[in-house]
Amino acid sequence: MKKVFLKSLTCLLFLATLISCSSDSVTQETSNKSVNNSINKKSGSIWEGVIGVERNGEYVITADQDALMSYFEYLLKEEGDIVEFDEIKIVKQTATNDPANTAYMLIASSGKTGGGLPEAVNIAVILTKGINGFYLGAGLEVGDPITVTSCRGCSYGCNLRYYTIGKNQVPYCDENGCSRYSCVKRERPL
Repeated sequence: MKKVFLKSLTCLLFLATLISCSSDSVTQETSNKSVNNSINKKSGSIWEGVIGVERNGEYVITADQDALMSYFEYLLKEEGDIVEFDEIKIVKQTATNDPANTAYMLIASSGKTGGGLPEAVNIAVILTKGINGFYLGAGLEVGDPITVTSCRGCSYGCNLRYYTIGKNQVPYCDENGCSRYSCVKRERPL
């Protein structure tokens, strides 16, 4: 009788362990899927459709701002850089080498401390302005990859700017008074 009881108890404990491990992995999988779905451009969640609009001369983000910042944080985390962005906005800029060329950038930024010194981190994509608002750049329609550019460096510089090469708008990090080579630029497809 004792053997039957011990075998039954052992089986129950084993099953309880399997079930608890299984539900943890399902919970973690569900959590990962919901995060990935909210930031996956192929599912259309945040990158398809209107990102923002112009109202009374101001640029207003109409997409989920938290999801946009989370996606940018995710991209930097994949590169080993943990950042929490403070703000995100649409900025109209003029090309450094062509004052007739303007572009709109969706820029997330953060001031953070690294190595005891204040640093700034900015990340951006160039938007296309259409009749109904701002959209992710034309790369999706023409087959070119959409590029995400990030700049990291001193707190008062390393600002995202762009210049033109032919018809292309190429983002760069403007050191803006930072010591030479203190800005780090990274680019990757969206």
